This record gives sequence, C-alpha cells and structure tokens, in this order.
Amino acid sequence: MLQRMQPWMASTLLTLRAAGSAGFVTEQGVDLWLARAAHERGLPLYALETVERQLEALAAGGDEAQAAGVAEVVDMVERGDAREYFTELLEAWRGGDVERVDSLLRDEGASEQMAPMLAEVLDARNREMADAIVARLQPGRRVFVAVGAGHFGGDAGLLAALSGRGFTLRQVEAKDD
Repeated sequence: MLQRMQPWMASTLLTLRAAGSAGFVTEQGVDLWLARAAHERGLPLYALETVERQLEALAAGGDEAQAAGVAEVVDMVERGDAREYFTELLEAWRGGDVERVDSLLRDEGASEQMAPMLAEVLDARNREMADAIVARLQPGRRVFVAVGAGHFGGDAGLLAALSGRGFTLRQVEAKDD
C-alpha cells in the first residue's frame, strides 16, 4: 500500500502509526479539542492556510528530502525510539519549551537531507501564517490563534516573526486547578 503513495504521505502515515503505537493518538490532540470548544461557543473558525498549501509544503524538498523523511521514521521505529521521542516532544510542549520542540523536530527528528523540506513545512509556512495572523488583528478585537507547536520556536518561528513585527508576546502559563 505504501509503495503507491507519495513519500510525504507514507512518512506521515508511518509517523502517525509510530505515535499511535507509542500511545499517542490524534483524537487526543488539542487542535480537535479547541475546534470543538469554539463550535460549542458559536465562535467562528478561520484557516491560516489552505489544505492545498499544507500538501504542497509536505511534498517539498525534492526526492532526497522526501526519501530521507521516510527513512527517518522507519529508523525510529526499527530502533524502538518512538515512545521516548513522542514522550519528550509532549513534555516539551506541556512545559512550553518551544526551543526544545523546535530542536526535537529539526535536529533529533530529522536528518540533514530533510532541511529543504523543513524549510518549506515550517519556515515558509511560518512567514505566511504570520501574515495571515497580522491580517486578522484589528484594534479592539481579541483573536485566538492555534497552530502546531512546531511553528513557534527557532529564528524562523512564529514567535520570532511576530515579535519582529513589533508585537509583544507572552506565554500563557497553565494553572493547576
């Protein structure tokens, strides 16, 4: 079945399978929870990008980057590192450690050959999402934006892009109930 897929799709499915085997499933994702909560409150949802743009980014980087992406996931599964990797990623996310999330995605979860794909999947999309966020901001109105944790950290992350445009950002801290 995987042989008929584009490499980015095979890599995505293998990653989801590896995460699922390690006990992490998409149904637990905060994005689905936020979408349900917004729907229940009657709040409108707006996309920062199209599905087509996401697919274009996933397919970027050329054959070498795409093959490296598949090899990276297969290697993680074969080494038995999926549970440790996804646990560390979750802990960094829970702790608000955006630089650690960025490091796990770029350095520990990706080979050097994947850099062109990551430049598109993360960096180029971050610039585009920053534009879309700024376009939504209007004086006197509150805007809540939710994006994947991989988009925050690093020199090309959303936090750097928005602070570079003069916005003051602060991290929201979770409070124990």
